[in-house]
Amino acid sequence: MAILGNGDQQFDCLILDVEMPGMDGIELCSRVRQLARYRDVPIIMLTARDDAQTIETAFAAGANDYILKSAAAKELVGRVHVAQRMLHRNACQVLSSKELAKGAATPLSRSGKHSFALADSLLVEGVDRLILPFSLGNYLTQLPTAALTGTRIFGVQIEDPVRHYHDNTTRNFATILARVARGICATVETDRLLMSYVGGGAFYCIARDIAGEQPQDFEAGINRYLETCASASVLAALQSVSVCVSALVVPSARRGQRVRVSFDRVKDRVNARVRMDGVECQPDMERERTAWQ
Repeated sequence: MAILGNGDQQFDCLILDVEMPGMDGIELCSRVRQLARYRDVPIIMLTARDDAQTIETAFAAGANDYILKSAAAKELVGRVHVAQRMLHRNACQVLSSKELAKGAATPLSRSGKHSFALADSLLVEGVDRLILPFSLGNYLTQLPTAALTGTRIFGVQIEDPVRHYHDNTTRNFATILARVARGICATVETDRLLMSYVGGGAFYCIARDIAGEQPQDFEAGINRYLETCASASVLAALQSVSVCVSALVVPSARRGQRVRVSFDRVKDRVNARVRMDGVECQPDMERERTAWQ
């Protein structure tokens, strides 16, 4: 940590082993992510551990990819390059608590004035189990086939996200996202949960060991959590936040197409859930992005 905290040198990528003397690689990963200069640097776990729990814990700590030591050196180099390209191309803005606190004195403190479009993915710092979309996809890819049986993917859509985006400051909008994410964690009865905010008011969630749960129960539980937060808060932005939850999706067993196929199914289920309610949940992304630009 002393080397990483040295202002004279910064690494372009970190490759960590899970099992190390003193501090294990997952704990080191978590601490590295607390350093502002390493917030966007790819971190790849290279390890012999292939169990689902270790893989999940590594991604929850901030890892972007997970590679077994049995992989060839050529594959490792390729995955490093992919991580660097994807993190740059799919740049996900990180909203840190310090930056949000400073936001009160900037032009972005005005309602509807944000440094990101509604369609953009975001990461609110300090929210447990909320990770980058790129990392969520890698987590799903690396899950062993045996772990897929009890794994389900689902979408959580904030209702009327256009209004929340335009009527709130960046700080308040981030607060809404954080409360919804924490509501998901509080409602889904498993600690084996990872999720990402993919933009447009939508979260994609991957949970293990919830095969018997029902989406309507998740929806009711999250909305009860949000109502409790609203009644305990003077923040007007929280007074009218509600969500709808899609049907649960079983991950595709084909590793090479697992992310694309599974996430496309989640998107379809979210659309179906929105149409069923007839509630204006999903915005016209192209129109919103054009307006923002």
